[in-house]
Amino acid sequence: KHCKELTPNFEVASNMIEEEKLPVQFAKVDAEAHTDIASKFGVDGFPSLRYFKNNEEQVIDASSIERDAESIAAWVRRVSKAADRVQHLTSVEKIEEFIEGKAGGVYVCGYFADDEHAEIFIDIAKSFKFPVRFAWTTEPAAQDLLGVEKVNSIALYKPYDEKKMFYSLEKPLEGSLKAKEDMASIMNKMIGVPLEEAKKLIPESKEAREFTDWVKKMMLPLVVPLNDAYMDLIFSGPVKTHLIVVFDPEDDEETFQTLKAQVAEVALVNRGEVLHIMLPSFEETQQMLEFFKVSDRKLPTAVFSDMREASEDEPQGQQYLFPRKEKFNAETLLKFEEKGLKKSKSKSKTDQKDNDEL
Repeated sequence: KHCKELTPNFEVASNMIEEEKLPVQFAKVDAEAHTDIASKFGVDGFPSLRYFKNNEEQVIDASSIERDAESIAAWVRRVSKAADRVQHLTSVEKIEEFIEGKAGGVYVCGYFADDEHAEIFIDIAKSFKFPVRFAWTTEPAAQDLLGVEKVNSIALYKPYDEKKMFYSLEKPLEGSLKAKEDMASIMNKMIGVPLEEAKKLIPESKEAREFTDWVKKMMLPLVVPLNDAYMDLIFSGPVKTHLIVVFDPEDDEETFQTLKAQVAEVALVNRGEVLHIMLPSFEETQQMLEFFKVSDRKLPTAVFSDMREASEDEPQGQQYLFPRKEKFNAETLLKFEEKGLKKSKSKSKTDQKDNDEL
């Protein structure tokens, strides 16, 4: 049923991409007839969308996107650009051009002693699933241009919050991701473990994991407005636990900025663990307010949502509402968030009264 529903949208998306002259080919595979392909790429649900770069060098899953034609086409545009996002900066001019950030968004530049030290950084960048551009260089001038203190350091640039952040490697990144993929391939061929599952069984090195987690954490704004520009980041980004603060858009600017500062104060405490979102309450967002069960609440209010618990029956995930009688400020909001995190981590699903208040 779902495969038949996807087919026309898939074909429309293919035509859209072809008209835009993007060098991407669309193809369909009957996974039930070709079980070896399904097993190799860990396909256990249908329909499944995958993007392949350089044959099988880079495989990106599309499990989190909507299946209408425009969403599919938008996803293809995004990943096709992301697949080519690792640049080797071989001159001062190229470094300067990259850090000017004319393309916008989040971008990361690593300064390394030599090509060998940059190898794992490049592998991490190629496999990074989120919209961040990466570059690396061994040019000595990069130390001053990036503002890093020493070689084997990384600068992250973003158009919000701190604007520029640094990551210093105490020792070189270890454990090639290519070696990990080779080991996964061996496990697949010898004992039949699906390729994607095999990759999950082979741990990354501590240094590589810590760096990847740092980029995921720092790429996110402290406070995210819930609008079309950020939908992909919210629902397909690395953080699946959300604190949604609902406010009255008719509040004066001072009241709004005070509220935003309170949310940012809370966001600093659990940065990278919770995504902090601000949602205005007006007619256009009424459906969202009902989705989060806050349409009848006094404003401002908040809902803690654990999207890891989301399912077809419960697309909103596990939700907890800010207590009606609690005064709303940074202190009570943080207390509420900490309770939500604790509840989320315990995965307890005991029934709660008053629309699952905490």
